[in-house]
Amino acid sequence: MEQPKPLISVIIPVYNVADYLVPCLESVCSQTYENLEIVVVNDGSTDSSSDILDSFAERDHRIVIIDKENGGLITARHDGVKASTGEYLFWVDGDDYVSLDCIEKLYDAVVSSGSDIASAQRVRVCTDYVSADGFIKPGVRTNREFISILLLHRHVTVGGKLYRRDLWENLSYWEEINLGEDFILNLELALSPAAPSIVFVDEAYYFYVQRPESMIRYRDNFTYLENFMGRVAEVTSNNRPYGNDLDVEIVAERAMRIYVYMKKSHNEWKGDTRLYYSVRDEVESDEKKLSVYLPATVIKCIKLYRYRGNKIFINILGTVRRWRQSVRRRYLDFDPLKVALPSSAKLPRHIECKKTGEAI
Repeated sequence: MEQPKPLISVIIPVYNVADYLVPCLESVCSQTYENLEIVVVNDGSTDSSSDILDSFAERDHRIVIIDKENGGLITARHDGVKASTGEYLFWVDGDDYVSLDCIEKLYDAVVSSGSDIASAQRVRVCTDYVSADGFIKPGVRTNREFISILLLHRHVTVGGKLYRRDLWENLSYWEEINLGEDFILNLELALSPAAPSIVFVDEAYYFYVQRPESMIRYRDNFTYLENFMGRVAEVTSNNRPYGNDLDVEIVAERAMRIYVYMKKSHNEWKGDTRLYYSVRDEVESDEKKLSVYLPATVIKCIKLYRYRGNKIFINILGTVRRWRQSVRRRYLDFDPLKVALPSSAKLPRHIECKKTGEAI
């Protein structure tokens, strides 16, 4: 007799995403893997998100709604974990959606590979195009490789990943940091004594909807950057399963965050701060080793940033690099229609027309 498949808890944090919530819920409720517990944490939404949630809960008994005062994404994630009872946890943000066989493919991948985590490839859905978002070659990665993937800014989010539940039970990081909380959670988890391995699949996809008002598009500020990098330093210093073997990659992570700040023209020049000089000295000290991990443009910009007059030049270099990245992402021969999607999925118009056969 075939053993029943384990319960999987799908956790969906929701805050004022009424315009995007229906595709998200439809994609989860219609999964080919049916033994699901769908925990939706309504983080004090003031739009019609609550009405949509109630409507879906009436039709699907697997949905559990947690209404709470607005406390931010990290507290919503924490409350979702506490309320869940599944053997595995799967994360979806309330404005994103997944292919209809995503969870089944991820569960099969975890079982067949013996891994602790399975990750779907991510697809960025913008107004006029879709693109592969940090594509990782399918296959199993060791814990050491998983840490490197995180530190080099690839697949840092929890969305679209299936985790063994027990991995989340000893995490200490449950405090609001506004942006980048997924990176901290994954990094602490990867650096833990559990040393989880991860398998990346090719068949199932996670659709990240890049909406204009999303948190990730808010302007940075240097105070946030200092606090965030301090938290990363705390996590990496408290958990060092590989001794000093990660030092260069940690410097690369710090350097990339400084670069991301400095290349945005609206951000204030901060080339005379202690944090900048600290990162610059680290880059100059390990420049030869860092060239394996960082583009030459990034290293050059960090070294130039000490002079205020170079800010315009750095902005130009950053713009060119972003354009090249965008072109590469758009031409990876990805077809979003090769996987089953909910009928309400929001795709750019030219792809919707391809799906329905309409003229553009």
